[in-house]
Amino acid sequence: MGKYDNLVSQMYKQGLEPDQVKSKYYNKILFMDDTTMKGSPYVEVVWYFQPYDLGKNSHVHSWDEFLGFMGTDPDDPMNLHARIRMEIEDEVMYIDKSSLVWIPAGLHHSIFAVEEIDRPILHFSGGPNAVYEKTGNTLGEKWWIPKGDK
Repeated sequence: MGKYDNLVSQMYKQGLEPDQVKSKYYNKILFMDDTTMKGSPYVEVVWYFQPYDLGKNSHVHSWDEFLGFMGTDPDDPMNLHARIRMEIEDEVMYIDKSSLVWIPAGLHHSIFAVEEIDRPILHFSGGPNAVYEKTGNTLGEKWWIPKGDK
């Protein structure tokens, strides 16, 4: 055992049912926040391989958040080979290239939808320290929001 092993996360979240980590749409790979690694920022990494839409689910955070979408074609890494839809305030945006999206604190935004996908994409998101809790959505699946945010 190394002195700093506690600083390495090599799983999603302990205690989740298998269908909460892997489905026909995604495979949740890595996750950390203050509950899994004391003092760490929130970071999540997920592979998406099928269209996936949780509905509008507009929400706002009291903290800044970033979203990343990475294409997996090594010969054309900027081509997402997918179409992502999300709303920021009242504007619908579409993403079809590898991208980083910055969501400043207080800005209403939707959960993104994977409308089309031709090959897997790697998605990651993060923000400053946040403790997450499970909340339902229109499909009855689980997603994460910080305690106190809506």
